[in-house]
Amino acid sequence: MINQNINLVFDVKEMNTISKERRLLNIESFSELDRSEPLAFGKYERLLLMHTTHKNEKIYIRFPGKEAAREKNKRPLDFRPVCLYSDGTWSKDLSFGDIWDDIATMHNKNKKALCKLAAVFFKMAYMFDYELVEEQLAYKDIDIASNTEIGSGIINFKWYKPHFSQELLKKLEKKLGKIRNFSLEAYLFYNDLLVQNEDCKYYYRHQTETPNEVWNSSVGRLNTMLSHLSVIEYLQNRLTFSEITMRFQRGNGVAPMPLKEIELVTNGLIKKKTK
Repeated sequence: MINQNINLVFDVKEMNTISKERRLLNIESFSELDRSEPLAFGKYERLLLMHTTHKNEKIYIRFPGKEAAREKNKRPLDFRPVCLYSDGTWSKDLSFGDIWDDIATMHNKNKKALCKLAAVFFKMAYMFDYELVEEQLAYKDIDIASNTEIGSGIINFKWYKPHFSQELLKKLEKKLGKIRNFSLEAYLFYNDLLVQNEDCKYYYRHQTETPNEVWNSSVGRLNTMLSHLSVIEYLQNRLTFSEITMRFQRGNGVAPMPLKEIELVTNGLIKKKTK
């Protein structure tokens, strides 16, 4: 039964077109968030509640981020996701290296379930099972020095939001267990916002540095999520250590898996449409 919520046969051209449209809409919406004074990294930051899970974890984005405060290579759209666990404690800021370590831990827990997680990651890379929603999102502004709330409000926000089957999440979480202190639902939303931030930053760089060139849509969300799949491919012994390190070297820190490998990595759950 679990496979019914994951299976996908995709057409490459159609998939790329839909993905690009959805990514551009999200980039625009996240880019239009108010970052005006007094908001400033490390001084006054905004917490915007993006999602509350079925286990009452609250997934926020916090901005401006540290890259917004740079003097060189400034990225004013930078934000970071953060999770308020149901017990009232906050998650640490996770890097992509942390995510790849987590994938290795999940592999050790249940090797067979990892191909199902690979299918979920693939669909997240191309924004399958995302729904266009218009929501009223609550925010609060924090004085970092005193850790006190200095303001709050509601904004209207339109975006393509991940939609995960609760049945699928429950069955996968039973096999993989909690990840750090996240439920699987919270962990996937956290990952989605991490790669959304990458999209915003790279698109801003494109607009400011190469505005007359066509946007390279392979960078950002796509390359990062497909790097998760390369890590899974390595853990499945389909890549040697030298092969995956060469991918990371060629990708300058990312190692996107070629689409031709997706059927093997997902054990046939994801397939490319044949003519």
